[in-house]
Amino acid sequence: MRDLFVDGDVLLASIPPEKTLELVKAMKRYKLDFDDAYQYIAARLNGLTLVTFDKDLKRKPLGGQTPAQIIASLK
Repeated sequence: MRDLFVDGDVLLASIPPEKTLELVKAMKRYKLDFDDAYQYIAARLNGLTLVTFDKDLKRKPLGGQTPAQIIASLK
């Protein structure tokens, strides 16, 4: 963990306690399990793009992209 979060460039995106209701709403609205809804809300609140292979998170309007899509957009 140290090489990723302390010495590396990996950041931890979290959801503040007052935003947990949004997580529950996303679970119901988009039929997501807890971890997918958490990633979606954390990304949305932090202005991030979801990069995933998970088919649930690639659905519209969630907007997840595969690593290949991200790489292609950088070219």
